Amino acid sequence: MGRGGTTAILSRRPDRIHLRRTLDATHYWSTVSTNGVLAQQGTAAIAARSKSGDRLTVIALFDDKAAPARLPSVQAAATAVADHWRDFWTRGGAVDFSGSTDPRAKELERRVVLSQYLSAINGAGTLPPQEEGLFSNSWYGKFHLEMHPWHAAWQPLWGHPELLERSLPWYVAHLPKARAEAQRHRVKGAWWPKMTGPEGRNSPSLVSPFLMWQQPHPILLAELVWRSRKDTATLDRYAELVEATADLLASWPLAGGRRNLGPPLIPAQENYDPMTTVNPVFEVEYFRWGLETAQAWRERRGLKRRADWDAALASIAPPAVRDGLYLPVETLPDFWTVAQSAECRGNAGAARCKNRDHPSFLMAYGFIRGARIDPAIMRRALDAVAANWDLRQTWGWDFPMMAMTAARLGEPEKAVDWLFADRKNNQWGPTGMTPRVHLDEHASELVPVSGGAGGVAMASNPDGPGYRRAAETYFPSNGSLLMAVGMMAAGWDGATGHAPGFPRRGWTVRVEGITPAP
Repeated sequence: MGRGGTTAILSRRPDRIHLRRTLDATHYWSTVSTNGVLAQQGTAAIAARSKSGDRLTVIALFDDKAAPARLPSVQAAATAVADHWRDFWTRGGAVDFSGSTDPRAKELERRVVLSQYLSAINGAGTLPPQEEGLFSNSWYGKFHLEMHPWHAAWQPLWGHPELLERSLPWYVAHLPKARAEAQRHRVKGAWWPKMTGPEGRNSPSLVSPFLMWQQPHPILLAELVWRSRKDTATLDRYAELVEATADLLASWPLAGGRRNLGPPLIPAQENYDPMTTVNPVFEVEYFRWGLETAQAWRERRGLKRRADWDAALASIAPPAVRDGLYLPVETLPDFWTVAQSAECRGNAGAARCKNRDHPSFLMAYGFIRGARIDPAIMRRALDAVAANWDLRQTWGWDFPMMAMTAARLGEPEKAVDWLFADRKNNQWGPTGMTPRVHLDEHASELVPVSGGAGGVAMASNPDGPGYRRAAETYFPSNGSLLMAVGMMAAGWDGATGHAPGFPRRGWTVRVEGITPAP
């Protein structure tokens, strides 16, 4: 029954218990039944034991209503589960690498299949998922709206828009709060927080109030659902959400004839001072992409383009370039000079070395196709990341993200190489889950583990000295892999040829039911 909170048994008989759980102001009810006997053990557990024989069945239901639930039979429950998964696997998209001679193909297919299952279980509820899904608790149980696409954008692309549409209405329901938050910041539209709970309140953090790349996400997610369905009902259902979000994107302050993002602002690459950072490359292109997509929604609905949105599109600051490379942020013109120095190259330990964390500027021509991005400049930037980034300090979604950029740049060999980058946060275990580890100079070769009976034993650190394991799984890795592989197999707007993101040599790719990416 879990730890913490209180449990009240409302009714009981030997084979059935109805109870209420209270956690702070949250209440839920559970009904548990068995073909054996149920007994409460302490204040936080119920044990089931068989009456006779070796077959014990237990059914548990969690509910937000106080009335005792009418539970299905074991056979009916088993049939419903089997029908659900049969429908999931036969109706959605699929990629088949049979016949490939590249030895990595079989492993990639394993990761793809397991990621679909894990993401459907952990990232398709009525709330945006927390980063460890239902597997464990992280960040105080809050979900991160900037991570929502990495969990769920694959779902409509792979023929499962209904999975994303379980959580997308959360944004619609919270439009009043998002509008109030925008008004508090003296801008228009709807302001979406970074880290929040079901109530939609921004969580306190040194980062949360300043992160902005989640703002266009509702437009992206609604667009992916529309591309999957292509119906007027989708346009009607999310029109207000798209309009309100676009109003926020268009209302950034205008100064000196252009619209600058920040300060205060922290980009997706979070190691910048919010009070001095201006115009991250990805964010300026993503804001622009979101506005242009919102205009397309108006045209699909038979409405005229908004003149104020077009004015904003014309005035958003351009992506910053220095010495033939895109800069992560405009306000750090010497970024690459410092990153390529002996002090920082591939080992961003000093405070002035920013070549670590997410190389998010690459997303401007991968996660989206930024209209103002020069592919030649972005290609050099991707090569500079490969040569100079401290890849020890990256996250699980970074590798599929870089694969998407390589694919759009016509570098399919590099795209596959990024999917298989041999880094600590890109290790895929037998379950299909990836860990989340951090650099920690104090981490040793041994870590304490439970020795039983309250004792502590020492075991080998699974990540080696210098690393600290923060979580056993990180589901944005799975969702981003599916987004990348789907795009590489089915293509994207403007792509030509079959499976344009995979090399011609060594790969045989069959794909069905996957919508090309924007």
